[in-house]
Amino acid sequence: MMNYNSTKLMFLILLMMSTILSISSYSWFSMWMGLEMNLMAFIMIMSNYKNMMNSESSIKYFMVQALTSTIFLSSIIMLILEVDYNNVDYIMKLTLNLSLMIKMGAAPFHLWFIQILNNMNWMSCLILMTWQKISPMIILSYFMNNYIIILIMMISIITGSIGGINQSFLRTIMGYSSINNLGWLLMCMMISETLWNFYFIMYSMLNMVMIFMFNSMKMFHINQSYSINNIKPLTKFLINLNILSLGGLPPFLGFLPKWMTLKMMLMNNMIFYSLLMMMMSLITLYYYLQINFSSMMLNYYNQKFNNNSFFNKNMMNYLYMLTFLSMTTLSVSSMMFNF
Repeated sequence: MMNYNSTKLMFLILLMMSTILSISSYSWFSMWMGLEMNLMAFIMIMSNYKNMMNSESSIKYFMVQALTSTIFLSSIIMLILEVDYNNVDYIMKLTLNLSLMIKMGAAPFHLWFIQILNNMNWMSCLILMTWQKISPMIILSYFMNNYIIILIMMISIITGSIGGINQSFLRTIMGYSSINNLGWLLMCMMISETLWNFYFIMYSMLNMVMIFMFNSMKMFHINQSYSINNIKPLTKFLINLNILSLGGLPPFLGFLPKWMTLKMMLMNNMIFYSLLMMMMSLITLYYYLQINFSSMMLNYYNQKFNNNSFFNKNMMNYLYMLTFLSMTTLSVSSMMFNF
């Protein structure tokens, strides 16, 4: 787990403040400054001098983000100068959108995102998959090109679904799931800001639960699910229920934001995109079921040297509470509101 000393805490506060600066600014340059502050703060959070792989990820992340920041700043300058020669204005708007897509790790610009995730600890992965998407997406909503958004949305959903098949590393699976959910978030952003806020909050909460469990069990590979055989069957069952909820399987909470998004899309006559997103969600659910199948259906011998005292009493209480909310919130919401 991340060592929350005073230095890490300072950069964590700077990370949050830089995001607030970016999303609350009225000036393009203030937004750019917020993105740069966010970049430097996150590099210091993810850096670990005892792990060379983390240092390598920091350099890769800096190079990608510095390149996209340069493209972003160049596009802003050209738009402020109001250069309109041979469709330069349209090209600059296009590059502005693409630079923000690269910052988020949307497909087909996702290769750096997966490589960096595989070399980071779980807490840094959580920040990269959730918090680091806030600033680029909100800035993108100010100046988005609908045609580009739809194209990137479709590519992200397809890539995130197909890319996670036959993957054995949990961080890779969570990374492709993040790319798939990024496509859903882009569609929510086109439809309604309120819907985007709701989907992002639900996705972040479910993602947080899963990553906290993986981090507590020190799980990085799908085969490590065999080593949790010494955990009580009820605990293992609750863990698998949370995995299904993140996959968007009804009647769990993870299905609620997707249900609302699909209904809003059908109300706007987006039938083709709705069918595509539903089919790709089934593929995404498949590689979540791989984790469940490995831990519940296959019997392996218990290793005597394996210490499985991962869950203390307080963590078990949190797990029970989150699973209860995940199983009951959808039913309660469907009775209270007519989605």
